[in-house]
Amino acid sequence: MREEMKYTPTETDFQFVKRDETADTDTVFAGESNGKAAFKAFCSKKRNIIAVVILLLLILLSIIGPYLTGHRYDMQNLEAVNLAPKIPLLADGSETVYLTSGTTVRNSYTELGLDNVSYLFGTDHLGRDLFSRCWQGLRVSLLVALAATVINFQIGVN
Repeated sequence: MREEMKYTPTETDFQFVKRDETADTDTVFAGESNGKAAFKAFCSKKRNIIAVVILLLLILLSIIGPYLTGHRYDMQNLEAVNLAPKIPLLADGSETVYLTSGTTVRNSYTELGLDNVSYLFGTDHLGRDLFSRCWQGLRVSLLVALAATVINFQIGVN
């Protein structure tokens, strides 16, 4: 049989170890609030930053968009109904019309004498500018979303 070896403690087992106080000093960090931690976590993702930039751009365009073309969103021009989009240097307002006898290309702007007028998204059946109406609709949608968020926040907090 194997003889069991017993450990006998020595004097050095009971001595305190001295350490260098300057090498292991703890660094004291200032406390970080939950909001700041959440903001750091949010900003750490590139897609979050891109989403915020797009949202801010949409908010900006919903504010200034209806006024970019000079046409009001609720103004009717019954002479300019169902016009195709006309964008300077990109689209001249021509559209292809499909008939039973074939196709034809027409430009309603020149037919109506509206050469100096442009509608970026065209007009609807009442002659209203679709570009201005889209940005006005975005404004309404953002206000509804903001109201729903505030109501949801209030219900969640209480």
